[in-house]
Amino acid sequence: MRLSLSLASLLLVPAALVAAPQRAIVHLSAESNLAAVAGDRAAVIRELQETARRTQEPLVQRLTSRGTVVEARLWASNALIVSAEPAVLADLARDPAVKFVEDDKIIPLPVVTEDRVTEETIPATVNSGSGDE
Repeated sequence: MRLSLSLASLLLVPAALVAAPQRAIVHLSAESNLAAVAGDRAAVIRELQETARRTQEPLVQRLTSRGTVVEARLWASNALIVSAEPAVLADLARDPAVKFVEDDKIIPLPVVTEDRVTEETIPATVNSGSGDE
């Protein structure tokens, strides 16, 4: 038995059953070898950018061919910001090229009411000096 759907029958699908795209951050598994370029800021940047370009491009091509919107490429953390259906995000989470997928979220900054920024006005996580993005 062959199933055939007409355009009219597709229009009758309730909107609630169609999964809306979600924004997510896709972190890739590949990491740069920064030990080889330690101490040379320009070389570190080049290495991070090259790793991101080399590893992100195949995934970006695959995603865009499936209709997924790649909103941004992040070279410093080797990640992509995408807008994709939940099924695509689940597939990405199982992809060996992907370290993990997380919901994109807005992190509000603290309101500074003083004329100058002091240690007391900077949250401990920002002032930890961890060097994270």
